[in-house]
Amino acid sequence: MSKGCRSIKKLIRTVTGTDCLIDFYHVDSMETIDYEPIYHHLPNSVMIASPRSKWFDFERAVSYFQERQLKFKTSPSNNPDCVITTQYHREIELPEYKKSLTMRLMYSLTEKNFCHSRKASKPFDAVLVPGSYSKDIISKYTNAIVVGFPKYDDFLRGLYKKQDLYKEFRLNKEKKTILYLPTWSIHSSLDYYHNAIKKIINLNRYNFIFKPHTVTVRRERYRIDYFAQEIDKGKMLCIEKQIGLDKLFTVADIVIADGLSGAFWESVIIANLPTLAIHTEGNFQKANLETQVHKFAFVNEDPNTLIEDLRKVEDKPLEFSQKRQAWADKLISFRDGTAGKRAAEEILNFVEVKKKKVIHRSL
Repeated sequence: MSKGCRSIKKLIRTVTGTDCLIDFYHVDSMETIDYEPIYHHLPNSVMIASPRSKWFDFERAVSYFQERQLKFKTSPSNNPDCVITTQYHREIELPEYKKSLTMRLMYSLTEKNFCHSRKASKPFDAVLVPGSYSKDIISKYTNAIVVGFPKYDDFLRGLYKKQDLYKEFRLNKEKKTILYLPTWSIHSSLDYYHNAIKKIINLNRYNFIFKPHTVTVRRERYRIDYFAQEIDKGKMLCIEKQIGLDKLFTVADIVIADGLSGAFWESVIIANLPTLAIHTEGNFQKANLETQVHKFAFVNEDPNTLIEDLRKVEDKPLEFSQKRQAWADKLISFRDGTAGKRAAEEILNFVEVKKKKVIHRSL
C-alpha cells in the first residue's frame, strides 16, 4: 500500500470515528461554560487555555477546569481537525491551526452587533448558531449551523432544584429574589443605576443577587465597589465566581438586566422570567435584536422610576409571554436539553464532509 493511500485511510478513520480531534480555544474564562456541554460529547476534544493573551483570565479558567475535572492544555494541539472559538477569527490564527477547520460558537444572541456581524463570521468555515433567526443573518457570510444553546441543557432538563439552590446561596425563602445582570464597558447600567439599585435593596423586600459581568470582575472593580457596604452587610449577594446563569435563573423571581446584554435575551427566552430591561435607549449602539427589547419586556430608561417599573413587572409578570413564545423557536432551537449532543454531532458531521472533499480532490 502506498504512503498516500495509507494517509487517506488514516484521515477517513479520523473524521468518521472518535479520533476526530477538536480544540476548544479560550480567550476568556466565561467560554468554559459555553464549551463544556459540547465537550462532553466529543471524546477526543480538549480545552485549550493558553496564557499568551493579557486579556485572558487564565487562573479563573484553570480553577473551573480543575473543579469540573475537565481535560485541558496550555498550548494548542498540532493540526487538530477543527478548532472552535467564541471570538474573532484572529484569535485562532496560529501556526498549529493552519490546516484546521475553524468554527465560531455563538455565545450570545446579541453582543452590540458582534455576534451577528460579517467581521465575526465570514473568516470561519462555519458558525454554530442558536436558532433560525441567527442562521438567516450568518448564512449571508458563511455556513451557519443551528445547535441551540448548549450551556442551558442542564437547566432545560430540570436538573436544578430551587429549594436546594436557596440553601446553597443562603437565601431567605420568605422573600422574592431579584437577579441583577448588568453588562460591561460603556453599555453597562452600573454607573447610572447603582443608586437606584441601592434603593431597591434597602426596601428589604427581596433577596438581591448581583452577577457582575466577567470583564467587570477583573477590569472594572470600581463598579462592584459601588455596592461594597451592601455586600459587606449581607444585603446583596455578589457572585464573582465563574458560574452559569442557569442556577441563578432557577432561584430568580425577577430579573433586572441591561437591554443591550445577551443575558436579557436568555432571561426572557430561555427562562421566561419576569424581566425589567434597563438603559436601552439614548446614544447606545443597537442593531438586530437590540431594537426589539421593548417588545419582550418592560423597559426602564430613568433610574428615578426604576422602583415604579419594577412594580409593573411584579403586577404583570406574564405581560410579554405571547410575544416571547412566538419568537422562541426562531431565536433558540432544541430547548429540550439536547443542544450539547446535537452540537457535537453537527461538528463531527461538518468535519467529515469537509475532510471527505479534501480526500476526493487528492485521489
